Amino acid sequence: MEELLRLDHPDYELMVYCPSYNKTYKKAQTCMRVGQNDEALYSIYKWDNNASLQINGEQLKQEKKYHSIFFENTDYQFWISFKNKEVEDAWINTPLKSIQDNFMFNQNNRVLFGHLNYGNDIGKAEINIDYKLKNGKIKHSQLCYDVLSIKLNYHKDLKKIINDIEKEYRMLSIDFLRKTYHTFRFFFQRNNRIIFHFGSISVFSDMHSFHTTLTFMNNDITIIFISNSLSRSCTL
Repeated sequence: MEELLRLDHPDYELMVYCPSYNKTYKKAQTCMRVGQNDEALYSIYKWDNNASLQINGEQLKQEKKYHSIFFENTDYQFWISFKNKEVEDAWINTPLKSIQDNFMFNQNNRVLFGHLNYGNDIGKAEINIDYKLKNGKIKHSQLCYDVLSIKLNYHKDLKKIINDIEKEYRMLSIDFLRKTYHTFRFFFQRNNRIIFHFGSISVFSDMHSFHTTLTFMNNDITIIFISNSLSRSCTL
């Protein structure tokens, strides 16, 4: 079975497999009544600048639209083989135990492997790879992408659907971030102030664009996005 996605990094090679991908993609086409190359089925990918990304053997450019690989309720196998012989441990950096438990590191072969299934959760997503060298140094790497719905046009319909839900169930939209952003951390809620923490500036940048989805909230809500070295407060 050939990989759908290959990320070639100086320290490792990441491959993603999905035996049911063609069936899932065709089902999404049928449900949304769109053509194979319709923009409803695209995703935007982002990765480390010193790496290269291929999908179905085709080289991608940073943050350009391409066919989506990731869909809801679909199983994906991840295989991360480390080239750097100094790597002694590796893991997926996430506070979500359900994700952590799905991955294992084989120290003898320097391979981190596991699987992901986003269930019914769709939206911007990222996978953060941390690995420890023999000298104790911990390095970080990241791949960002969209998880699409099979049944609706995520790029056009999701914002309206969340907006309608939010009118009845205030702040429910935050749950979408918690489940797809693996580095999401909920710090506290007090006096209508909500604080989120994300592991890197690239994720923060994505989230800054997402704040437009939250503009339907009452203007007494303050959302604060925090990254490792950058923070921004948006009063909505």
